[in-house]
Amino acid sequence: MSSAINRRVLVIDDNESIHEDFRKILQPKAAPSTALADARAAFLGGGGAPAPAAAAQESSAPFELTSALQGEEGYQRLCAACDVGEPFAMAFVDMRMPPGWDGVQTIAKLWERDPELQVVVCTAYSDYTWDETISQLGQSDRLLILKKPFDAIEIQQLAAALTEKWNTKAHERALLEDVRRAEAEARAYAASLETVNQTLVTAKAAADMAADLKTEFLVRLTDEVHQRLAEVLGSVELLATPDADDASRSQLEQVLDVGRHLLRTINEILDVTTLERGESELDVDACKPLPLLEDVLDAVRPAAEAKGLQLDCEVVGELPERIHTDERHLRRLLETLIENAVHYTDAGSVTVRASLASTSNWKRPHLRFEVSDTGQGIPRERLGSIFEPTARAGDATGYGFGLALAKRLAAVLGGDLVARSEPGRGSSFELTVEALSPEPSEPTELAA
Repeated sequence: MSSAINRRVLVIDDNESIHEDFRKILQPKAAPSTALADARAAFLGGGGAPAPAAAAQESSAPFELTSALQGEEGYQRLCAACDVGEPFAMAFVDMRMPPGWDGVQTIAKLWERDPELQVVVCTAYSDYTWDETISQLGQSDRLLILKKPFDAIEIQQLAAALTEKWNTKAHERALLEDVRRAEAEARAYAASLETVNQTLVTAKAAADMAADLKTEFLVRLTDEVHQRLAEVLGSVELLATPDADDASRSQLEQVLDVGRHLLRTINEILDVTTLERGESELDVDACKPLPLLEDVLDAVRPAAEAKGLQLDCEVVGELPERIHTDERHLRRLLETLIENAVHYTDAGSVTVRASLASTSNWKRPHLRFEVSDTGQGIPRERLGSIFEPTARAGDATGYGFGLALAKRLAAVLGGDLVARSEPGRGSSFELTVEALSPEPSEPTELAA
C-alpha cells in the first residue's frame, strides 16, 4: 500500500441531490486569490477575510468522492477499489434506500469485504433504533450516526476525523507488520545460527576424534621406535668392549651419544603427550631446587669446558630450600635449556640465574631460571617459531625440537617458557615453574 494519505470517501444514498451536497462540502471549488478577494470586497463591500467554514475548507486537502445510489452499487464500487489496492477510508451510508438494501444490510456487506472501513449512518427516520442497529452490526468503533438535516461543518469534521483514524490504523498495522517481519527474520537468523553452531560442534567433535586417533597412533609409533632404539643401543654397548681398537670404540661412543640423545627426546615426547592427554599424573613431591641445579650444571660443564666456554650460576635474592614439583621434569627442562645454550654458543659464556618471581597470588610463588648465552642469537623473524615442533635441530637459526617439548612441559608444571634474543648478541630463555613450599624453610643461596 502506498504511504500517501488516503482521503477516499464513498457516499451511498438514493437521493442525487444529497451527493451534490456532499461534493460541495467535501470538494469545494478553488477559492479566489487573496488579491482578487480584496478587490471584490472593496468593490462590493464587506470584509476581506473568509468565513470560518470557508477558511476551514480552504486549509484542508480535498477528499476523493465516489457516489453510489443503491447499497448493491456501493458494495460493487468498494470491491472494485479494494481489488486495485485503493480502498476507501470511510463511507457515508443512507439508512433508507428503497427498493434495494437498507443501510444496515449495506454496511454489513461492506464490512464483509473491508473490515477496516469507517462508516457514518445517515438517517432521518427511525427505521432502526440504535440498539437494533448495534444488535445486527455488533458493537464497533467504526460506526457513527449522523442525523438529517446535515450540517456542513459536522460532515466536514466527520470526514476529516474518520479518514485520519483510518490512516493512523493503517500506519499502525504497517508498523506491526514490520515488527513481525523483523521478528520472523530474527528467529530465522537465530535458527540459522543454531544450525551453524550445531554444525561447528559436530565438526569440532569429529576433528577432536581425528586428532585423538592421530595422537594415539603417533604415541604407539613413538613407543615402538623407543623400544627398537633401546635394543639397538644395548647391542652397541655390548660391542664397545675394552678389547675393541680405539677407532672402533670412538665410533661406537659417538653412536651411543647420538642414540642416547635421541632416546631422551623420544622419552620427552612420550611424557609430555601422556601428560597432555591426562593419562599420566605429575610425580609432585618435595624437591631441593638449588642442589638439583648444581647437578645439572655439573653434568653440562664438561661440554662447556670442551668449547672453552665459561659456565656461571647466580642466585638473585632468597630462594626456598624445598619446593613441591615434579623433580624429574624440572631437571629435564633445565638440562634442555643449558645444553642448548652451550651447543649454540661458540665463544663467551653461558649464565644461569635463579630467583623467586613475583606473582599476583602470593600463595602460589614461582621460581625463575634464566639461561643466557653469548651466542649468535636468533633472527627476529624466527624468534616466534622456535617453540613450534617444526623447528629443526641443528638449524643455525633455531634451537631444535626439544624447545617445543620444553614449552609444553613448562605449562604442565604451572609455569611458562619465553625467549628473548638479538642477532649477534646472544639469547636468553626464562623458565618459570610453580614453587609451592611444602613447609617453612630457611632461604639458601648458591655460590657462583
